[in-house]
Amino acid sequence: MQRDLCKVLVGAGKKHPWPEVIPSSRFGQRPSQPVAYTRVVPSLVVELDVDTAFEQHRWRHAARLVRMRRDLTMADLRPAPST
Repeated sequence: MQRDLCKVLVGAGKKHPWPEVIPSSRFGQRPSQPVAYTRVVPSLVVELDVDTAFEQHRWRHAARLVRMRRDLTMADLRPAPST
């Protein structure tokens, strides 16, 4: 599935609001290390499998990609309820 994602994701370039490197503590890894990643245009809806354990603005366990949802657009989605 990662190969399929690479075909549809578009790099965001310098205009992306997120930093180029983020701390691994954001994903629960301690001690924190810098993590480089590819920033992309948010144009693809995907289905994720996540544990319900959520703390400090992050899931406690890694999210797992289930599938791409090409039948949906960002306009079809509702905001998550605030906690």
